Order: sequence, then structure tokens, then C-alpha cells
Amino acid sequence: MQSALSGSLAIYPGCVPAISGQRPMLAERILSGKPAGFALRLLPQLYALCGEAHRLCATLAVNAALGLSDSASGEHAERLADETAREHIRRIWLDWPIRLSSSSAVMAAGFGLSELARCALLKPAGTRDEAAGHWVEECMLGTTVGNWLAGWQDDPGGWLDAWSRRSDVWPARLLARCREHAQLTGAARPLAVHADPVALRELAREIEASAS
Repeated sequence: MQSALSGSLAIYPGCVPAISGQRPMLAERILSGKPAGFALRLLPQLYALCGEAHRLCATLAVNAALGLSDSASGEHAERLADETAREHIRRIWLDWPIRLSSSSAVMAAGFGLSELARCALLKPAGTRDEAAGHWVEECMLGTTVGNWLAGWQDDPGGWLDAWSRRSDVWPARLLARCREHAQLTGAARPLAVHADPVALRELAREIEASAS
């Protein structure tokens, strides 16, 4: 019964769409005939993953239906970014050991959980401040954010391989156990012809020629 209610999500990195869901449409059935304000209380509980995002979207939708002048703002974007960071950290520390490790490694997960307890972003009213940034670099990346991103953007597959081999941070140790599989699911590089004005003009000429 529980599995029928929760459904499932399948992720396909590099594809569009990247997520396919088989979850039942519960919100419409539950909210039908209820006061609008009920949705604001229910949705974050019904969809606990990224509950703040559901709360915000429900608030904006209800306000729009009532004709109130409320729209997404920079503050909303900050709240969603904070929640996105928190959810990623929780999933990596709580789910990855079970999915990517042997049973003995899961038993040794106290190392990872002690670090998770120190994460400033997971504290009450935690935000992506300087303390949270230091924690990410020390416990999650093992290097500066700029250095990690530079390696990833230059060569995702090579960087993942090198980083998971030499770094001792918890995420790298877990990914090292599935390095070969991770290489198979890397996101495809975008063509992005618009990023090069010369290539874009050449593409336009080719399209025009093929149409004539």
C-alpha cells in the first residue's frame, strides 16, 4: 500500500526530460473542495522532499488565483537555493552509503554522520553563508569550490576519476566504489552553438541554403 502511494522516480542524466515519475496524482484528490489556505499547510507535508519549494509554489498559485499581486522574488530564489543545497547534502550523506557501499562501509558511516552534524546549512535557520561554504569545501569537496568546478567543467569524466581516487572526503570515498558506473551516466555536453557568434552565423547560412 505504501509503495503504491509513494510511487517511484527514474533519473536519466543527460536526457530531456531527465526525470520520469510514476507517482499517483494525490494533491488534486486531497485538495478538491478544501479552502485555498489548506493547500499551503498540506503540500509541504504531502511532498516532504523539497517541501519549501512546494510551499512557495502553492503560495504563489493561491495568491494568483485570488488576484493578489505576488510574484517570485530574489528572496524566494534564495530560499529555494538554500533548500536545494540542504536536500542534496542530506541525500548524499544519508542515501549514498546505502546505495553505493558494502554493508561494512555502511556500518562505518559514523565518520560521515559526524561531519553531517557539523554542517552549518542544516542548523535551524541555516543559510548558504561563509560557514556553510567552508564546510562544503572541507567535508564535501576536499578543495575550494572554484578548483573543484574548474576541474569538472574542463573534463567531467577525468575529474571525477581523479578526484574520487585521491580525495578522502566522504562523497569521494563513496563514488570511488562505483567509479566505472558513474562514468557511464555522465551528462552529455550541450552543443551550445549560440555561444559562438561565428558558428551561429554559419548555422544560419546553412539553414537558409537548405531552405532555398
